[in-house]
Amino acid sequence: MKFQDLITNTTTKRNELKPFFNTGETPTQKNFHDLIDGLFLIQGNGLFKDDQNGLSIQTSTEDLTKTALLFYDAPDEEPVWTMSTLDGFHLKDVANNARLSVLNDGKVGIGTATPDALLQVGDPTTNIGGKHNIRLGKYVSVGESGGGLSTIIGNNVKASETEDNKSVYLNNTDPGQMIRLNYTYGLSFHTSTQAGTAGAEYDELANERMRITTDGNVGIGITTPNAKLDLKGKFRISDANTTESLDAYYQNADVNETKFNNVYPEQHERAVMFKPNAYLDGSGAGGAGYQFWTHGITGGTFPNYTSGHIQSMVIRRDGRVGIGTPSPAEKLNLYNGNLRMDNGFIRFENTPSNASGITGYNLVFYRDNTYYNYNTGFGQSSNKDVWFNVHEGSFKFLWANSDRLTINLRSNTSAYYVIDANGKIASSDGTLYSSDERYKKDIETITPNMLGKLEQVRGATFKWRTDEFEHKNFSEGTKMGFIAQELKEVFPDLVNEGADGYYSINYTGLIPLLVEAVKDLNQKNQALEERVAKLEN
Repeated sequence: MKFQDLITNTTTKRNELKPFFNTGETPTQKNFHDLIDGLFLIQGNGLFKDDQNGLSIQTSTEDLTKTALLFYDAPDEEPVWTMSTLDGFHLKDVANNARLSVLNDGKVGIGTATPDALLQVGDPTTNIGGKHNIRLGKYVSVGESGGGLSTIIGNNVKASETEDNKSVYLNNTDPGQMIRLNYTYGLSFHTSTQAGTAGAEYDELANERMRITTDGNVGIGITTPNAKLDLKGKFRISDANTTESLDAYYQNADVNETKFNNVYPEQHERAVMFKPNAYLDGSGAGGAGYQFWTHGITGGTFPNYTSGHIQSMVIRRDGRVGIGTPSPAEKLNLYNGNLRMDNGFIRFENTPSNASGITGYNLVFYRDNTYYNYNTGFGQSSNKDVWFNVHEGSFKFLWANSDRLTINLRSNTSAYYVIDANGKIASSDGTLYSSDERYKKDIETITPNMLGKLEQVRGATFKWRTDEFEHKNFSEGTKMGFIAQELKEVFPDLVNEGADGYYSINYTGLIPLLVEAVKDLNQKNQALEERVAKLEN
């Protein structure tokens, strides 16, 4: 009903009737009729009542902020409740705080006069009504300090009735669990060893176990996760029977041992230790890094993986990897074991010089903890593709590259030949030398003058000084040959002086001289035979 209709239906006007009942006035019969009839049909001072509708109240046509109803507990006190109709319906307490508001646009506010949703409970700018905005029973709460949802399993709430799940009833005295949704820190999961009581809120007794923050990070055992999964504590991966398991533990930077507080089955345990901090343990080598352990303590309480264990692999903080050793000396250090590779190959490439000053070597085997007593190497340094060093200090080695095979058993690395061997060289099918005419130039026949020099060459027998040159591996017994210094005076092209100052002879170079000498002797012999024949005739 419109307000004007209400005015029309209420015929008795209290303002016009009141003067007839003032002191000294005599009301007429009609005045009494209007008074009695006006108990049901009345209007005036914002109060209206007709016989078809309930009591109607207008606060004021001039000031809409005035209250429509006031409720009192006692005549000498201020109203404990008031009701106003500015922009809607508002029920307020004695402090003029809106407890219930229904706006003209249909929005309902509980604890706020300006709801911004169809239903808003609580005002985030105040703390009216206590810590929780909505409480359903004792253990379900909505809103905590302005927002959020929390619920506690308890109060005879059953999780499942199936025997397989072995669920139990949780009542008011049982330890509870709580899941909380909060617009500030996201979703959190809580547990407690005791139930909430009338004197203590549950969330003040509970311990937070896990949290999913608004940015998507998950924290387990930590309230401020800084990664997608931030775990404070340990985790285990095990099979259905928990006979085999993987435990991962964080090693603190200021301790030298990591202890596990679980009672393990009687099995060889497997564990991974992460030591990413700058912690230096007894093995040194740049910090502990990542450690992988096998065959640790079997069974018992408080197993200690730093003793009675086998450390299978370690990745040090400086990037070095050790297999079988906790202190790798190189990028990959394999100790006391074999390396096997199937259906593949290993590629080594070395361009820059490393800290030892070695450049170009792709694979080096060394001993005595030094880079200068090489045992075996593959690379291209000094034009050596494959080389083997088998002697300490004297550089006995063999190497091969694109155009030569070198066996060097001398005491100086520069004293090498195309083939240099201390000892005998045996061949079952001879030794071949390049002799194609297409390789040669300035070809001349050996002259008789050169043949005459053979008379200056002395053949000799001798014995090697084996006791003075043990590293040469000279054989015992009498030998036949030439003396290099003597041959050099006659045929210097057949004698070579090594970088070590010792001479060697090209014995095969004497063969052409001997061939031409034999031919020359044969010609001379034929000439003599012809002269003898003429004399005999």
